[in-house]
Amino acid sequence: MLLALTLAVIGLASALGVIQSRAIVRGIGALAAGTAAVAGGDLNHRVVVPGTDELSRLATAFNSMTDDLLAQRTVVEQRSEQLRQSLEAQHQLFVTVQQLSTPILPVADGVIVLPLVGHIDTQRAQHITEALLQGVAAEHARVAILDITGVAAADTQVLGLLLGAIRGVELLGARALLAGTSADLAQQIATQGFDFGELRSYHDLRDAMRAAQAAFSQSIGVAPAGARSVR
Repeated sequence: MLLALTLAVIGLASALGVIQSRAIVRGIGALAAGTAAVAGGDLNHRVVVPGTDELSRLATAFNSMTDDLLAQRTVVEQRSEQLRQSLEAQHQLFVTVQQLSTPILPVADGVIVLPLVGHIDTQRAQHITEALLQGVAAEHARVAILDITGVAAADTQVLGLLLGAIRGVELLGARALLAGTSADLAQQIATQGFDFGELRSYHDLRDAMRAAQAAFSQSIGVAPAGARSVR
């Protein structure tokens, strides 16, 4: 009887051990699956380990950790979206400022004006060239007037870029006119020895407009109303 009782106890203990071992294995498997899911980016995954043992508490802590990670990811995504919107708004503002700094104004049939104000650096000179050539092509302009009344001075590289813009206008079959050249800028142009070809300069925009209007009756001759050669 004693032997039978001993064997029964041993068998029961073995059965309980097997059951407990399987529970531990299932718990560890569930935690491993949860870890793999989180590593793959699934923060909504939940680990379920029944009971009140260490594995169950570990599963609870694991789920709490994933909740925190999910909340942090949500905050990061919201901030990223705000940053994207801010960058997009800044880009739109930059584009608007560029357009305002190089406005192409169709003032008459076949005549456009590009008024320039303030300091012109190399980057802005490139934008001026692009805007001017695009404006001539878009408006099918025959005369393009660069009103530089608001430009006091420009360095040699900028003058070279403006000269390139003027030649580009001529390549498109239009005539470029300068209006409002200051004495200082005229001295710079003369000192640097730039060859502006047949480019004509006018005292102000009104004189340039008169010359442009007269050009249509003279097959783009353009000379009257106070014209002076830049060369």
